[in-house]
Amino acid sequence: MTDSHLTTRPSLLISQSRLTEAEIDRALAAATAGHRMAGMEQTAADLEIGRRQLRGEITGDEAVSLAIAAALTARNHCKEQCS
Repeated sequence: MTDSHLTTRPSLLISQSRLTEAEIDRALAAATAGHRMAGMEQTAADLEIGRRQLRGEITGDEAVSLAIAAALTARNHCKEQCS
């Protein structure tokens, strides 16, 4: 038994179709549940970055860069508040 998504060329997967908003919502709900179980709550910015990536508006590399920038901004804001 094989999984078809494992035997399909990546370029074909990309060109087949975009996710619907309902599929994006389900993917983000699953990611949120996984993060919550790991004790890592996602921020609104994290979810928006994920949503933009799933819509195809940004690449994975861009999503990582945005997530790092958002985390650094939040950390710096906390340092200013806590000092």
